[in-house]
Amino acid sequence: MDEMKNMDEVEKKDNMVSNVLVILAWLIFIGGFIAGIVCGRVETGYSSEKEFSLAMAAVYWISSFAAGMLCYGVAEIVRLLDNINTVLEMQKMQIKNPPQS
Repeated sequence: MDEMKNMDEVEKKDNMVSNVLVILAWLIFIGGFIAGIVCGRVETGYSSEKEFSLAMAAVYWISSFAAGMLCYGVAEIVRLLDNINTVLEMQKMQIKNPPQS
């Protein structure tokens, strides 16, 4: 029972690097979506008339999605590694100082 409580504490612990990477991933998602809309409007022919090019917007959307997911994946890896490190530290402490009964 005590181990489950400790595991819940490990999961709730915040990791600053992971949080920054998640925020960066969301900024990439949002920025890429907006860039796709803005850059998707291209001039057609000789007139200065603009129309929306789904192909051009899709390039921005897909690339920003890939970059954002990569950043989000690295954030998740950092979070999991931090949790593993915390569990190992707790186990090391228990070995050095066993509970007295």
